[in-house]
Amino acid sequence: MKVAIVGVGLIGGSLGLALKTKGLASKVIGIGRNKESLKKAEELGCVDFATDDLKGVKDADLIFLATPPLAIIEIGKKISEFARESIITDVGSTKERIVNELSPILPKFIGSHPMAGSHRQGSEAASASLFSRSLVVITPTKDIDSIKEKVSCLWEKVGARVIEMDAEEHDRIVGLSSHIPHILSFSLVNLVKRGNAETLVSTGFTDMARLSLSPPSLWNEICLTNKSNILSGLSKMKDIISEWQEAIKKGDILEKFQETQKEAMAISAQLSANKDASSCIL
Repeated sequence: MKVAIVGVGLIGGSLGLALKTKGLASKVIGIGRNKESLKKAEELGCVDFATDDLKGVKDADLIFLATPPLAIIEIGKKISEFARESIITDVGSTKERIVNELSPILPKFIGSHPMAGSHRQGSEAASASLFSRSLVVITPTKDIDSIKEKVSCLWEKVGARVIEMDAEEHDRIVGLSSHIPHILSFSLVNLVKRGNAETLVSTGFTDMARLSLSPPSLWNEICLTNKSNILSGLSKMKDIISEWQEAIKKGDILEKFQETQKEAMAISAQLSANKDASSCIL
């Protein structure tokens, strides 16, 4: 199977390494705009061959669009002219706009979102085990069972557990569970810097602020393509902060900590349960 990966950064590079390590592709082609980055991905073994020509996806059995969301849409539209026979999926953190714009023009397109990553960037940070025991959401919109099965199986073969979800519901959920946490991480940096408190930052601060080291250009596009859900989530966050303020004022904060810790333990248990990856035969 010939696989093309458009965008060979952390996610695309890790996917290429995983495919090659597990022998799931006869050839992995990397496509991108930065020649130095493409050369590095080649040197690191993320891809077998790299090119800055988008037509490099031609004749690929499977194409992964591993760029920020708006670029996924732009590239998907461009390759619709010459890659209509290829199965195409993406790795975007938002799904509704991508799926709505690409599904009508790409007959074999299915949306994907691997819930794996790092604040680190580039193929230098790529790892063949990045998707091991991670969760991948697929968002099919058409009656494409054979395509859905092939994409799901490939994700499972690189170690992930696959679930199916409506694109709109996906964006609502990740707006709360992923996008808001990133914004809060950036906001925490604002708080500490404006309060001149950086001289005494704790390990707790560095743990929570780690997400603020993520690529700003990527998070700009995530916010632009999931704006309504993020704004709604921030409004909910304001309400929750008000609840904590009120609890502190009244002096009954212990109960608030205890209740929330129970919720945290339940979420942790769910995460552990989600680590059970399934397997299939391609």
